[in-house]
Amino acid sequence: MAKSADSVEKKLKDFVALMRETYNIYAVVLYGSYAEGRATDDSDIDVAVFSDDFGKDPYEEMKALFRLRRQIDTDIEPLPFSRDAYFGSDSAEFVNEIVRKGKVIYMAGRT
Repeated sequence: MAKSADSVEKKLKDFVALMRETYNIYAVVLYGSYAEGRATDDSDIDVAVFSDDFGKDPYEEMKALFRLRRQIDTDIEPLPFSRDAYFGSDSAEFVNEIVRKGKVIYMAGRT
């Protein structure tokens, strides 16, 4: 049985709080099976993380986020993107689809 929506939401809130201790996070967007309501036991918790701190060295940025996720849940699969990518400055269709179809978990300036 997949993790409950409440459990996933709590884990993601904790993960966002942990990331915000180090990074200037603009947005965190849940995408994939959990966002679409079709998660299974084998599903990862896919999240796109948008920040001005990202977009320079994606490999190192992903490694850093993976180190942080180990403190919360290793099923969290974070992908780092620049803040500009959130607004479509990154022409990658994958990123545009995440922003269009994903569920915003955190947005700077929102409570």
